[in-house]
Amino acid sequence: MKPGDLQLLLKQYDIDPVHARGQNFLLDDHALDRMVEAAGVTAGESVLEIGPGPGVLTEKLLAAGARVTAVEIDGRLQRLLAERFAERLNLLRGDILEFSNTDLIKAMGASAGYKVVANIPYAITSKILIKFLDGAPKPTSLTLMVQLEVADRLTAKPGDMSQLAVLAQTYAEVTKVVKVPRGSFLPPPKVDSAIVHLKLRDEAAITAFFAGVDKKRYFNLVAAGFLQKRKKLRNTLPMPAIEADRLIAAAGLSANCRPEELNIDDWQRLAAA
Repeated sequence: MKPGDLQLLLKQYDIDPVHARGQNFLLDDHALDRMVEAAGVTAGESVLEIGPGPGVLTEKLLAAGARVTAVEIDGRLQRLLAERFAERLNLLRGDILEFSNTDLIKAMGASAGYKVVANIPYAITSKILIKFLDGAPKPTSLTLMVQLEVADRLTAKPGDMSQLAVLAQTYAEVTKVVKVPRGSFLPPPKVDSAIVHLKLRDEAAITAFFAGVDKKRYFNLVAAGFLQKRKKLRNTLPMPAIEADRLIAAAGLSANCRPEELNIDDWQRLAAA
């Protein structure tokens, strides 16, 4: 869809994008095609779209043969989507964070896995990731448009890790697909964006990773460590330094290591210790 066509469509429904809802509508055909390609969408698959807006990505997903369920909170856009796509789209009205994953599965009629493909509201990126990475039932993958800075954090390597990177990489293989400049949106946001693809690890792999490790303790340790990520790890853990030194040594880590230098296997060994 060309910018002029989208502007006419929005005018027809008397819609002005609301900044507070992160309504920056993606126009770049190449970026839209890359999202669908990265997600590996095939005919008959169940796809969940979050915040579809006027349906520019929705149209691409439907053209690929996906069975699309879209969750939209804005009543003006709900009307546009319902009239534009009619029975081709399963439209859920409301806030994505108020739907349980089980409710979404039921609404999608998905008996097996589903995929999430979305240009998400950037303000709730972390909440969406937690919902679908740590919740259940999980999707098989998430292909998301996020801020470029967030994409870089999600795909970080040891030396530049963050709490968000540990969460994402614990549950998924994370790839940055392509940078998307701010001019690819209407209206343009103040930052550049990127498409990321998160291929979730299967349940057997997650069970093996957490074997002998309390999952809550693992993530509590990560959270404690990243409160002051550039301090030495021994000074960030919620325990006396002498005990922290013992546990760090038991995990096979350097006494001088810092949280941002650890990968997910390092955190797993520390939680086990």
